[in-house]
Amino acid sequence: MKILVLIAWLALPAVAIAQENPAASPAARHTLCAAANALLLTKMEEGMLRDVISYEANRHADAARTLGATNADLRQVIEMMGLSYNNGDITWDEISDLGEGCTKL
Repeated sequence: MKILVLIAWLALPAVAIAQENPAASPAARHTLCAAANALLLTKMEEGMLRDVISYEANRHADAARTLGATNADLRQVIEMMGLSYNNGDITWDEISDLGEGCTKL
């Protein structure tokens, strides 16, 4: 439940991307996926798993940009997700689950 609230809250900057419900916007979903994977990279050691997560972060960032997101949108969502983690609003497991779930997109 908490992750759904987070997704809706983090997708607010994506309003400029899509006029419809931003949480349902493909650009917002890719932006969230890019942010989750970018945050996961901050705690990863070198290796194959880090390479896969880096690829996923870049793939989703590119898809978000193709759908209208800007680099500022991506940075803002990464910062907000990081702040939410630092404030204890979301857990590392929730960020990890979000990143893992994004491989299906």
